[in-house]
Amino acid sequence: MERGEPPEPETVADMLARFGNASRSGQAVADADALRAVHELRALRAQREQLDAAEAALKARLMGALGEADTLVDASGHALATWRAVKPARRFDAAAFEAAHPALYREFLRTGESGRQFRLKDDK
Repeated sequence: MERGEPPEPETVADMLARFGNASRSGQAVADADALRAVHELRALRAQREQLDAAEAALKARLMGALGEADTLVDASGHALATWRAVKPARRFDAAAFEAAHPALYREFLRTGESGRQFRLKDDK
C-alpha cells in the first residue's frame, strides 16, 4: 500500500464506502475467485434454507409441547422456552393516511438516498 491510498476493500461496508450507492450500466467478467464466491454463496444460502426449515420444525415441536401453557420447563423447573402473548403492535398506516390526506402526506414525504441492491442470480 502506498502512502495515502486506502487498503483494498474486504467487507460489505468497505465496498459501500469505496464504490458508493450509485452504479453505471456495464458488465464485469467473473474471474476464478468471483466464480468460487458465487458457488460458495449459493451453497451457503441452500444450507441456510435447510437450517431454517429444520429450525421451524423444531420450533413447532416445542410449541406443540407447550400447548396452551406459556412456559416449558425441565424436570427441575428450569425454564427452557416461553411462548407468551404480547401486546399488539401499533403502527402508522401510511397508505390510509395518504388516501385520507393526500396533500398533507405529500407535504411531509421525503425521498431517501439511493442505494445499490446486491442480488445473486439463479443458477442456470
